[in-house]
Amino acid sequence: MRTILFNGAYYPVVDILFPDGERAIATWSLCDVLFTEDNGYVSSEAQNIDEGIYFFVNENHIRLSNTELSLEVLRQMI
Repeated sequence: MRTILFNGAYYPVVDILFPDGERAIATWSLCDVLFTEDNGYVSSEAQNIDEGIYFFVNENHIRLSNTELSLEVLRQMI
């Protein structure tokens, strides 16, 4: 697990290997601070961060094992 620093706070990110490559998974708390109320980016830095994230999950899912987390992401995508 690694973290992303944005606006003075750290947000957890997990890099998971999927069949099409490694993807960054982050939490909804990060997503919430990247966007304005009308779904625009709060800054160009926020846009750059968001473009590097493959999927957002609930806080309690980010600490799952890589296998469980990848299955959770796939389950939510269906």
